[in-house]
Amino acid sequence: MSLPENILDIFLQPGDFFWGDSETRIRTLLGSCVSLCIWHPVLKIGGMCHYMLPSRGVRRNLENRLDGRYAEEAMEMFLIEMEK
Repeated sequence: MSLPENILDIFLQPGDFFWGDSETRIRTLLGSCVSLCIWHPVLKIGGMCHYMLPSRGVRRNLENRLDGRYAEEAMEMFLIEMEK
């Protein structure tokens, strides 16, 4: 299936996070990982994260950026994007 030229096609690897709009198709392939998807049908914005673990297991400090490999940090990433 070919996409219209104006559609951005994103493929997420484990640990990846992407936020976009209706001009984007986000895909992934799951094995033992989990994908979290959020879509707002009126604003036509949303995102996907392909995470691997529930948490880092250790407390994240200010030097560590949010990491899409961990579910609890992926949720923070979604909240940041939704606030924008």
